Amino acid sequence: MAGSGFTIDVRNFSAAVRRLSSRELAETASLAAADIIKGRAEGAFRHPELRPAPWPPLATRTATAVGMRTKAAQAAKKKEAAARAKAKKWREKANDAKTEKARAKALENLAKWESKGRDASAAKKTAVEKGAAKHSLLIDTGNLMGSFSVVSSGKGWKITSSVDYAPYHQFGTSKMPARPMLPFDDQGNLLDAAKEDVETAMMQGVAKMAKELGFRVKGMK
Repeated sequence: MAGSGFTIDVRNFSAAVRRLSSRELAETASLAAADIIKGRAEGAFRHPELRPAPWPPLATRTATAVGMRTKAAQAAKKKEAAARAKAKKWREKANDAKTEKARAKALENLAKWESKGRDASAAKKTAVEKGAAKHSLLIDTGNLMGSFSVVSSGKGWKITSSVDYAPYHQFGTSKMPARPMLPFDDQGNLLDAAKEDVETAMMQGVAKMAKELGFRVKGMK
């Protein structure tokens, strides 16, 4: 048997040969491939080259919400709110001033706090944009990225996720674009980009099993 750089000598191992050609062999190869599928799905979150298709950027509203969670954005938001409160206070004092001197003083402070408010608003906008830009698509808590479980059935793979929203990201919805993680098309066929890695993993799994059974496997330490 040969493939992916391995040559297995099957002479004088009749019992092992029977085992090597059994369902256990299919299970071993399938499990090896399953590990690759799971690894590619998890890797897609941080490595764009592993994604089955390009992921659209976050919607503006979503990106803004993400950016607002940063410490810098929250700090700027507090400063903006404080400045607005101060400006409101001095505006009311200007309106209620009994003398020109008092009114002029109030207007001076009003202008100062309105300026501070504008600065804080601009700082918040910058912080939100930077926060959104640094955000990794689909990575927030990390629950989805670590939710995949791949189980071999001997004939294929059953791929599940412990979070119920995984299919929405894989296939998209009427309100959300697809951002697929698993290297399969809509019909469940393995994409060409993943086939070589999967085939190599399967051959390595078979070679490892053969070596454990006592075969001489050339090309494998």
